[in-house]
Amino acid sequence: MSMKLQIANDQDRKEAQNRERRRQCELERRNRIFNARNRKIGVDLPFLERQIEEKRAEREEQERRDLAFAQQMIKDSNLAVVLEAREMEVD
Repeated sequence: MSMKLQIANDQDRKEAQNRERRRQCELERRNRIFNARNRKIGVDLPFLERQIEEKRAEREEQERRDLAFAQQMIKDSNLAVVLEAREMEVD
């Protein structure tokens, strides 16, 4: 008796998994079909992801250059202060 109950439970579990999988597939299909923007225009997701990554990399590179420039300005400013102080000592 318990063996038959176990089989029924396994069968029920498999059927429930199949129903859930079909339901999920149907929801995904509906999202694809009824999304007018994607259906009419289309979206090239890999291209968009690559474009986002490229823009992020460009931003990071620009921030790195800006930081290097600011650090160089600080060094130059400090050097100018030192040179000006030496000139004042000479005069």
